Amino acid sequence: MNNNINFNFDKLNDNPNNEIFTKNINSLFTEIKDIDFTTIGKIGIKKLFNQSFKLRNRFLDYTSKQNSINSFKIKEPIFVTGLPRSGTTFLHNLLIHAFNRDGLEFWELCEPIPYSKNIFFDKKFRKMRTFIIYFLYRTLIPKLQLMHPVKITSYEECWHLFKLNLGIYNLDFQYNINNYGKWISENTIDQTYSEYKMLLKIISINSNKNKLVLKCPEHMLYHKQLTDNFKDGKILWIHRDPVKVISSYSSMTYEIQKFFLKNTSKKSVGEYVKNKYFEMINICLKNRSKYNLNIIDINYVDLKNNPEQTILTLSNNINVKIKTKKPFLGIKNLNKLKSRHKYTPEEFGLKKNDIYRQFDNYIKQFKIQSEF
Repeated sequence: MNNNINFNFDKLNDNPNNEIFTKNINSLFTEIKDIDFTTIGKIGIKKLFNQSFKLRNRFLDYTSKQNSINSFKIKEPIFVTGLPRSGTTFLHNLLIHAFNRDGLEFWELCEPIPYSKNIFFDKKFRKMRTFIIYFLYRTLIPKLQLMHPVKITSYEECWHLFKLNLGIYNLDFQYNINNYGKWISENTIDQTYSEYKMLLKIISINSNKNKLVLKCPEHMLYHKQLTDNFKDGKILWIHRDPVKVISSYSSMTYEIQKFFLKNTSKKSVGEYVKNKYFEMINICLKNRSKYNLNIIDINYVDLKNNPEQTILTLSNNINVKIKTKKPFLGIKNLNKLKSRHKYTPEEFGLKKNDIYRQFDNYIKQFKIQSEF
């Protein structure tokens, strides 16, 4: 390979259950083989591959010994989906508090499988391992913490669980590639979500968490897989001004790509994110219509301006009761989750009117208000 990113594929042949991992990593290698990565970017990619492979082996070993996992049921999970930077984090945290439900913390997502039967020491060990990742994340890409504040115990998005099989759509954004997300969507995504469900069961059993609120923007592409695996699940889709979300995620994507790639630019990132978002929305709408999926829509501006009424309406729509006596008392604290990073659409070569024209049907369908 031109970029000198290598992985020992012989490791994968020992277990037939590694077939999905083998397929995904081969496809990803094909996509990234000619990219000029930074030295530290290469290290980061190799680390991801090795972490994923180790997690997979631990998963296969754990599930082979724990017969109770298959019979365990996750009850009425709530899935928060929507374009990255569309308010999914705010909604996610608000629902956990208002409905008195469980979320998954960063350390649980990074280290989902127990190492020891001693619960106290096992949690300490997994948190310690997660802290290493957290420290590197904050040190190597410091601006990301301004855009999306993360703590070891903060409720985060569950894309980390897809490291199990490398079924990570977001790698397209991180590595500036175009076909890997499409490839996993067409070839391995059903098994990916089946294994995702198993990981959620493992976490729920060991952390005594059953009624979950989960958040992952990329879930919006896979509403059907969520419906197939979680028959009583509730799927939410939050909608926000496309100029706002494209600009915001362009800023985040640019910082990530600077870590991985030798060559990137703000304008190329802005164009990439804009087109990718347009593609994601169209795929989501097509699947929604084709499979007649039951999805609850939420407008970000409504949530921002009147969170109490928005959550009350949502509670009625999904038949989930608000269980805390003062469900909205902590809204001011949730404002700490907001980005503190300054950016403008123009610095990423984004023209507001062009975006509004391109996304006109989407804006009209969901009555999305401009934030500019």
